[in-house]
Amino acid sequence: MGNNPNLPVLSPGEPDPRHPAVLTTPTYQLVVPPAPENEIHLLDYWKIIVKRKWLIVLCFVVAAATAYLWTLRQTPLYSATATLQIEVSSPNILPYQDFVNEAAPWQQAEYIQTQCAILQSKSLASRVVQALHLDQDPRFVDQRAGASPSIKTEEPPAQADSTIDPDLDVALADPDADEAYSPHSGIVQGGLQVEPVRDSHLIRLSYVSPYPELASQVTNTAADEFIQLNFEARYNAALQATEFLKRQLTSLKARLEKSEENLINYSREKGIMVSANQQDVVLQKLNELSTALTEAQTDRIRRESLYLTIRGIKDPLTNFPSSLRNALIEDLERKLSGLNQELAKQSSKFKDDWPAIQELKNQITETSSQLNREKQTAMKAIITEYETAAKREKLLQEALDEQKIQANLLKESLIQYNILQREVETNKNVYEGMLSRLKEASVAAGLKSSNIRIVERAETPTAPFKPNPVRNLLLGMLIGLLLGVGLAFFIEYMDNTVKTPDQVEQLTTLPSLGVIPQAESMPKAVAAASKAKVMQVVPAAASRNGNSIELVVHYEPTTSLAEAFRSLRTSIMLSNSDGPPHTVLFTSPRPAEGKTTVSTNTAIAFAQTGKRVLLLDLDLRKPRLHTIFKLDNAIGFSSFLAGASEISPLIHSTEIENLYTITAGPIPPNPAELLSSIRLKQALEILKEYFDHIIIDSPPILSVSDSRIISRFTDGIILVIRSGETPKQVLRQAQKDLQLINAKVLGILINAANLRSSDYYYSKYHYYQYGDKYHSKHA
Repeated sequence: MGNNPNLPVLSPGEPDPRHPAVLTTPTYQLVVPPAPENEIHLLDYWKIIVKRKWLIVLCFVVAAATAYLWTLRQTPLYSATATLQIEVSSPNILPYQDFVNEAAPWQQAEYIQTQCAILQSKSLASRVVQALHLDQDPRFVDQRAGASPSIKTEEPPAQADSTIDPDLDVALADPDADEAYSPHSGIVQGGLQVEPVRDSHLIRLSYVSPYPELASQVTNTAADEFIQLNFEARYNAALQATEFLKRQLTSLKARLEKSEENLINYSREKGIMVSANQQDVVLQKLNELSTALTEAQTDRIRRESLYLTIRGIKDPLTNFPSSLRNALIEDLERKLSGLNQELAKQSSKFKDDWPAIQELKNQITETSSQLNREKQTAMKAIITEYETAAKREKLLQEALDEQKIQANLLKESLIQYNILQREVETNKNVYEGMLSRLKEASVAAGLKSSNIRIVERAETPTAPFKPNPVRNLLLGMLIGLLLGVGLAFFIEYMDNTVKTPDQVEQLTTLPSLGVIPQAESMPKAVAAASKAKVMQVVPAAASRNGNSIELVVHYEPTTSLAEAFRSLRTSIMLSNSDGPPHTVLFTSPRPAEGKTTVSTNTAIAFAQTGKRVLLLDLDLRKPRLHTIFKLDNAIGFSSFLAGASEISPLIHSTEIENLYTITAGPIPPNPAELLSSIRLKQALEILKEYFDHIIIDSPPILSVSDSRIISRFTDGIILVIRSGETPKQVLRQAQKDLQLINAKVLGILINAANLRSSDYYYSKYHYYQYGDKYHSKHA
């Protein structure tokens, strides 16, 4: 290593005359995208499961073991089941209400639920305890003393149903028995299980007990006592109905007698005969009068028409209406016409004094007189008939009006009469119906009718139904699996760090330049060989830094780490369409992201292509390049910026061919002010002429402003983040800071990635291990 004598001398404090002293800012634009809405795929869920597989396995094993141990500690329980049939039917004591108010056909579901509630009632449990003398049974007493956790001894919640008559509660409840057997009935009540069979009238009644014989005994006794309760309820209801009917009959009889008395008194007062056709007679007479009046009016109108016709003619004898002519008048008119014709005929032959002529004239005079008399007689008859018809019409009208008055009076009287009569009939029907039901209720009270029967009695179980080892184990395994998967997704949700290139591009829309794997993620044989080789070549560095991973590209060029840096080199070369960037700045959002390791190995990768590469340490706060290359840091780039040295003496060659470096130099009190001077730009312009690539190591961008100052004089920036450690919000904040200075970011590099994790299981970055596998076979 030594200084490069071919560089021009730049005196301390003297600007380079070949370059302007004006600081310019690159015009590259950086846009911070909005927070992306990640599109979730099924493969993403699978990656999370694979990544957290050991957590899921742990939860699975713990839950399965817990379920198995819990099953072993459980007391075996036996269940005996009986089947009951319940029909919604009962004898009717009243026509309008059942004495046990059961559900209608469309309310059968509610009725079945009511019976289920009775089966689980404390009253029934007390009767079972009393019938089996369970308070003296050692098995039951032992069970009560050490109650099994699988049997509930508390009372179930009360279930009210509108289909149960209030009086039924009196029949079901026995306060003395409940109080005497209360401690034991609670166990029976908790052990009884009722299950209605869907779409049927069947109910399954079961009892759970640690003793199989006791389970069957309690189940069958509960079924028998339930039927007995039903008998008692119906018997009590019949007795209550009988007493009720007797009380009602007395009042109904008095009400019937009173209504009959009111009907008779009203009939006498109004003079109404108790006849079914009395009103019909009045109405018939009214109809006859109405018909006669109509006929009289028609006759009067007809005769009045003739009368008015006669009065309207001036000479009625001469202009006698044809409608008034009768047969006699018509004969006389024909006779008169014939005589006149004969007279006219004879007058043409004889003179007026001729006897035959005189005889004809006398006949004509006599016939004409007779005709006039007949016409007068007819006209008088028309007048007489008209007057008679008018009088008849008047009399009929008066009679009809009188009959209408009588009919209305009768109708009003009959309305009240009918009301009283209907009241009598109603009271009579109710009385007779009540009397009939009283007889039926008396008979029903002596009958034991029930709508419940036992279809199948409970048998003594031969095997316990609880615990079920297989079911419990499967349930525990399922719970453990769900818990493990849930914890895996919760931990993944709480993990806010960046791990993969896809996440980088989603967060920033910037290209990912590559992934640098962890040494631990390499194959074990390759990692051990790489570490030994590095320790052998650079023992001093290893003693100070553990394993000199900063020089892995030089000492182990076939490892996945070296291949990753060569891939980064290619990405940098292709990052600009105008040509490879000359000056590249490496920075990171926070300290300890691995930017120095990345910048060192990237510089080595460029040097291996035969290009002259300068590695410049501009981290004036925590410099490390002098330690890596074992160089003296008494003077360095800070000395040049402060005007205490020229640029040429600061350049050191290294053992790596084509690689040169400039150390940071003494740590100044004001690094930002030194970096803001014109000398930084002048030095970079000079160095560009003698080196193909300049790799700059700089401080973290969020910690200090040094990197933002340096970025103005570089061709591009590479932001280094650490996989699984750099938070997403930190990465976005670093991008925003670069945007404010219009910096050109070539891309983002993910460092220290665990390629064996599920995040990279399906990614393209597994090709890095190709060289490692080959090397490990030939090591």
